[in-house]
Amino acid sequence: MKRPWLLSIAALSLWATCARADAAPAAVSPFTLPLEPLRLNALVSLGENPVTLETVGFHGGYAHPHYGRAPGFGSQSQIYAGVFEPSTGNQQGFVLGIRGGPKLSPNLQIGAAFDWEHRSSTYGTVVGSSAGPGGTVIVTREITSSSENTFPLMAYLQLSGSEKRAVVPYLGIAGGYEIVSLVATDYATSSYFSATYGGWGWQSWAGVRVPFSPHSGILAEVYTNQATAYRDVYDPYYGVTLRESVGLDGFGARFGLSWGIF
Repeated sequence: MKRPWLLSIAALSLWATCARADAAPAAVSPFTLPLEPLRLNALVSLGENPVTLETVGFHGGYAHPHYGRAPGFGSQSQIYAGVFEPSTGNQQGFVLGIRGGPKLSPNLQIGAAFDWEHRSSTYGTVVGSSAGPGGTVIVTREITSSSENTFPLMAYLQLSGSEKRAVVPYLGIAGGYEIVSLVATDYATSSYFSATYGGWGWQSWAGVRVPFSPHSGILAEVYTNQATAYRDVYDPYYGVTLRESVGLDGFGARFGLSWGIF
């Protein structure tokens, strides 16, 4: 005859073991993926959580959502060449330049611009036909020559239209410092002049860009430069310091290429 009390003890022992298993957390094996990543993936699959699969990283078997910054709008650079006409009536010069910087929005960009504007001139007189060394015929004789090199370094802001258009209009304004180097030689008197001037100025421009790929295009623009450069010179004859100035106002046109990362 079986003993009923042994069956009762066995049943009580089984119940206590199950209760302890429910109350105590099981040890996690290093080869076992916890249930939390599985639950997170299930929520992602069901669309119940804003976290996407691309933002979920697994480190040591656990899921860690990464919330990065909002995507940027890329950057754009432009390189150009053109002509510049001084308001003072001096000889026309040519200009080379580059500008670039980040885009704060699809239509707004800030950055830095650097230009090189060059002008040169010579003055000579006709002396008729005279024989030079080796039988060379001399027709004119150079009396003076001069050259001017201007280097504007500016920060700018540019507003453009939609990049989805076949022709993208844009406007820009810039401000900064301009350095001017003047060199002149008078061959009649054997005198030489060289000086450097500097001053604050600004530019503004309006143009159009024609994209020929998602990240590049050609551009054409008209612009104005407004600045005056100075230098202080001590005159030993009068014993005073004099201020010399060079006017840099004028208008021009520039043509070039643009490229960027959007």
